[in-house]
Amino acid sequence: MAVIHLENIKKSYQRGSESDEVLHGIDLQIEKGEFVAVMGPSGSGKSTLMNLIGLLDTPSSGIYKIDGKDVSMFRDTKLARIRRKKIGFIFQSFNLLPRLTVLDNVMLPMAYMRKSRSSREKRASKLLKQVGLDTHIFHAPNELSGGQMQRVAIARSLANRPSVVLADEPTGNLDSKTGTQIMDLLAELHKEGNTIVMVTHDTQIAEYANRTIELVDGVITKDTTRKSKTVSAAKTATSDETVSEDKPQKKKSTKRSRKKKKSQKKKDSA
Repeated sequence: MAVIHLENIKKSYQRGSESDEVLHGIDLQIEKGEFVAVMGPSGSGKSTLMNLIGLLDTPSSGIYKIDGKDVSMFRDTKLARIRRKKIGFIFQSFNLLPRLTVLDNVMLPMAYMRKSRSSREKRASKLLKQVGLDTHIFHAPNELSGGQMQRVAIARSLANRPSVVLADEPTGNLDSKTGTQIMDLLAELHKEGNTIVMVTHDTQIAEYANRTIELVDGVITKDTTRKSKTVSAAKTATSDETVSEDKPQKKKSTKRSRKKKKSQKKKDSA
């Protein structure tokens, strides 16, 4: 069963007397454990698509299922409840609360799930250790670097063990070195089984994902699963090389044995 299932999703916005359709019948399924990059030029509908997946907005028509549950027609209160439980967010601008410590920022999403203080603190401490910030748990966000703040945001996104993590330009406010470190961390989290959907303009960043979806004018124009193609191509290449190398070797050995037999016969006759 797909974690995310979109079927003929359309989204329109009313601008005065006119209706502007931003998404035109999107069909998309994202399986558990996938790492998907969403790319496209400005105005392509990337942000609108991410807002719909993140339950921050609702489609004008079509079907949206998350973990098999149709949420297309849910109202705000019910959407908020599902969003807290099913979706983790990583924002380009981090969105940490400045008056809370690092630990409290990571604990915050769990408070809405009515978990005890001790269980929240235990979970948050574990996540901060996982992202390499266990020595910074009592720091304020303004005492951290950009990369460290994004690590806190990643830990916070995992707090409620979400079905999917949505990352909106997670390296957009970081230098290239720090951005690489953040992407390496996301790649590790993906290897652990987390489902990640990421919006990015950077083709190099998109290469961390095993699947890339390209949007143009509200339509999916390309959907590439990089990992499976690479593996199958590698297997085919290896198989072809083995066949092409084995046959010539057998032929060569046969010719050599014949030459040896002929030379041996000449010696015997002499």
